[in-house]
Amino acid sequence: MCIEATQCRNGCMERQLGRPRPADPPADESPAPALLPPDGGPVLGMLLPSMAYYFMDILEGARDLVASRGGRLMVAFSDHRPERDPVQADRLIEGGAEALLLLPTWQHGRPEPGQGRWIEKLKVPVVLVERRVPVEDPLAGLDRVESNAAHGVIVAVEHLTSLGHRRILACFQTNADREQLTKGFAIAAEAFGLDRPQRPFVSLRQLDEEVRHQQVLDRLCDAVVDDGVTAALIHTDADAHALVPPLRARGVRVPEDLALVSMGDRWAAFAEVPLTSVVIRGRVIGEAAARLLLDRARDSAPQHINYLPELVVRASSGSALP
Repeated sequence: MCIEATQCRNGCMERQLGRPRPADPPADESPAPALLPPDGGPVLGMLLPSMAYYFMDILEGARDLVASRGGRLMVAFSDHRPERDPVQADRLIEGGAEALLLLPTWQHGRPEPGQGRWIEKLKVPVVLVERRVPVEDPLAGLDRVESNAAHGVIVAVEHLTSLGHRRILACFQTNADREQLTKGFAIAAEAFGLDRPQRPFVSLRQLDEEVRHQQVLDRLCDAVVDDGVTAALIHTDADAHALVPPLRARGVRVPEDLALVSMGDRWAAFAEVPLTSVVIRGRVIGEAAARLLLDRARDSAPQHINYLPELVVRASSGSALP
């Protein structure tokens, strides 16, 4: 597989997978025509917020599906800056993209009023990926493929309560999924009768990683000692992976003193104590979104495809409480 990255004129990083591409033209020239596959197959564009591993899973799933249809996928990144979304989408179209897979930078995973107007103006077919749209928003009629993060939290709490845990702390990050994660925890707390349910502890994703981990570590230790918490949900799995050793150093053993479930599975199996995890399969999301875009008939009704996360049980959630 050939992966070539080139610096765009506006400072973004544009990556093309599957085929080498020529360097960008000088700033005063028009973009070069897209390099079509030998059989003239479809050329799709994908807009991503960053190169974070979950987005890369989505990208790889879409890339493989498009390649299986004899096509090619281009990708551009917004670096989590909403104002760059329309610029990057236009660049993809100028570069030859016939249709777009879009993951816009929306703070809560959904557009604020008027934030999606640039999408309404696009002249190519679009599928939204891992983004939600209120029913009253004009974008609600677009095709979209997403995972149900709230369901993942509910499944995790159901597992922990089945083991006897009633005091559970949730630690989430400020990212596009936080609203859905918080909603899922509230539903689960009521449905499974949690004892003294607390508001989820929220750490700022923008913080230095060490600072964020220290904040979550302190909250977990305080919750175990002061509040009798016996289990926790940690978003993300990378954070949960990093927290197991310092928890042990502070005298909190996993799972004996604190059962853990991570939201995400990339690093879960490699933790000091393998982590029970909620798995959202990004490759499946990417494949489904690319398939929907390639198979779309202009006169067919829009489709909203919602994938439910899975629970993978490992050592960190332990056995049933005595």
